[in-house]
Amino acid sequence: MRRGAGTIGRAEVAAFVFGSLLAAWIILLGTREADSATGYYALGGIIALAAALDLKVILNRGITGTPRLRRHLWRMCTALFIASGSFFLGQQRVMPEVMQGSPWLAIPALAPLAIMLFWLLKLSLARVVNQLKQNRRLRRQRAAEAPVRAAS
Repeated sequence: MRRGAGTIGRAEVAAFVFGSLLAAWIILLGTREADSATGYYALGGIIALAAALDLKVILNRGITGTPRLRRHLWRMCTALFIASGSFFLGQQRVMPEVMQGSPWLAIPALAPLAIMLFWLLKLSLARVVNQLKQNRRLRRQRAAEAPVRAAS
């Protein structure tokens, strides 16, 4: 279902609780498997970060506009990065033999990160560009009004 911008509900609170418990469980698994290179800490850290940002949204009573879009963007691209990296880099045995070990497999694995960085940068720069355009418009208006004032 679609929730209105700037509002929260029970689903957000439940997602925060679930994310917090999941992060704690995965980090606990990491401590039990400390002698193996499983990556539990990285995954637990990403989930803990998402839960902490969920808490921030809950405490702020929701978010709207560009921050909401940024939140959606990083969550979706991070999930896609984990999935594509797990497949293209972590499951190379299912690839054709010619492609196994190929550095070209890093391209689809890292593409979600590149796309996320591009759009986050574009969203950040959009505000600056709009402010510059608005300042330019105001200067043009003042310049157009200046001769009228001088003639009066």
